[in-house]
Amino acid sequence: MRTPDEQFRAALRADPAASAARLAKQLGVSGRARRRIERELEAEGVLRTRRRWWIAGGLVVVGGLAAGSWAVLGGGESTGASPASERRVLSPEAAALERDLYRAIDRRDPARTAEALFQLRAEEEPLRLAALRYLVSVGATERADELVALVDDPSERVRTVAIQLLGSVSGAAIEERLAKVLADGSRPLGERTIAAASLEARRCDRPQQVARLVLPALLDDSQPLRAATVRVLAALSGLRVEASVADRTALHAAWRAAVGATE
Repeated sequence: MRTPDEQFRAALRADPAASAARLAKQLGVSGRARRRIERELEAEGVLRTRRRWWIAGGLVVVGGLAAGSWAVLGGGESTGASPASERRVLSPEAAALERDLYRAIDRRDPARTAEALFQLRAEEEPLRLAALRYLVSVGATERADELVALVDDPSERVRTVAIQLLGSVSGAAIEERLAKVLADGSRPLGERTIAAASLEARRCDRPQQVARLVLPALLDDSQPLRAATVRVLAALSGLRVEASVADRTALHAAWRAAVGATE
């Protein structure tokens, strides 16, 4: 399994225009690690040098030039508006539930499994996240269908964490869902990149079926995503296929023949 830092780096490589701050938060990457990885990718030319914003002398300063705009007054980097779910303040009861679940994670206490399963359907995003993390951390993953449902959660943050954490959970239903995420061109590139990392690191129960499911990702516009898909296919099949990721049509045809896919 790739570390959150490695998944963050891979996601930014695949989608340099993504919000690094939001992606780091979703993956649990520290601010220091995020800034280090951004600087490294800037040095490699993957990212453009990003302008930092700060306050000086009562004016907003952007890249060393004073600007008369007061759009950003809180310091840090401009990341756009946060989703409403991230701004919501939990009720005292919900905050207590969230705290109890994280304490149970620290103790590896399986006694709260039933409650966590119930909270997977909570209205509050932090409760769904806490429940997901609890169930995976204590190994209470028998109800795979309920965990897999979070891959399609309305919250981008919940979806991202679910895709990352489910990579460590065994089961054919989970690996097939991760494969479909990778192949789904309508999903955010960051989610698909994390799905690829999760699939590459796991030992699949049905590798040939999963390999066939991810083949459409070889036709994606993103060359880094195609390269990530090739690594997944190589890990699943043990094969090495001589085909350039730059030529998506030839790449798809070569791997389609290698894994024995048919229409």
